[in-house]
Amino acid sequence: YLEGLTAESGQFAHGQSHRTIALPSQDISIGPFICYESIFPEITRELTLLGADILVNTTNDAWFGQTAAPYQHFAMSIIRAVETGRAVVRAANTGISGVIQPSGRIQYMTGLEETTTFVEEVPIHRENTLYTRFGNSILALCVLVLVLGEWKRRSDA
Repeated sequence: YLEGLTAESGQFAHGQSHRTIALPSQDISIGPFICYESIFPEITRELTLLGADILVNTTNDAWFGQTAAPYQHFAMSIIRAVETGRAVVRAANTGISGVIQPSGRIQYMTGLEETTTFVEEVPIHRENTLYTRFGNSILALCVLVLVLGEWKRRSDA
């Protein structure tokens, strides 16, 4: 009975894996991710490992309205840029859109609910960061060092 409710939405199905989009004329590969996938670092890490030179996030932030949420959602893309060492281009239907450099520096940012277009030169960075290479194993190593340090401190006391 739900089929009638979703008929206008189209025939959607989840993919089996993430993929990059090659732009041979520009010698670059784009790693697309949508909407709230920006909160999951493993997705952009995988896209980077697949060869993405630039990460592109398209999103519908309209449901956030005039709240802090669109800014927080944009901030997640800043973190993804730093983690992967890749520029992130973000296109949001109601703002906030922009370009974030691999360092996390905001190169360009639109306002919330601002209707505009922009053209920016996007920096290409192809070196992999520690996070891209090792993922969350870095976190596990840090926890292990802390536990061993605490164990040593207690045994010396």
